[in-house]
Formats: sequence, structure tokens, C-alpha cells
Amino acid sequence: MACLDLGDFANATTDTRRALAIYDQLPSRSGEDWFQTACCRATLASLAAKEGSAASATTAAVEADRALELLQKAAAMGFRNPFRFRQESALEPLCNRGDFHNACAD
Repeated sequence: MACLDLGDFANATTDTRRALAIYDQLPSRSGEDWFQTACCRATLASLAAKEGSAASATTAAVEADRALELLQKAAAMGFRNPFRFRQESALEPLCNRGDFHNACAD
């Protein structure tokens, strides 16, 4: 998120993909882990189409959909923190979606 905030889209993409790789190697995940993975996917959605990000614009919708699925999984596992869902800056690209509001409802 720091690289993204600084406008360093290439490194933000690299760091986010690295974080996803780490989460994908976990033998099991808690609801919070799925939440964090969703944040990574939402970050990739926001990076898509930004010059220098190495993420194509066509991946934005795919990553946003994946992020929503993972948020729903986190909620199904008991990670229900509507305040955190709404305040997490990584999830900002999802805020205008109706399914986001359903996922973060308490």
C-alpha cells in the first residue's frame, strides 16, 4: 500500500503479487487471512490500468470479483468486522458494488 500511495505502481504490483504468493502457500487460512488475501486482490484491481503497474485493465474486474468471493469466504468463516471492511483502504475499489455491501453487512 505504501508503494501504491507513492504512485510507484510497478513495485506496488510486485509487492502485492508477492503477498498473494505467501498467502497461497499457507497450509490453512483463517477468516482474517482470507480477508487479507481479498485486500491483495482488490489492490490488484485498483492497480489495473495504472501506467507502469504491469497489470492490464482487463484484470480489474476479475480481481475485484475474486476479492468479493474471498470477502464472502472470510465472513463465512466468522470474520465479520463491518467497520474493518468499510475502513480498509485496499477495498476502496469495491465500495460501489452492491455485493460488497452484502459481504460487509453485520
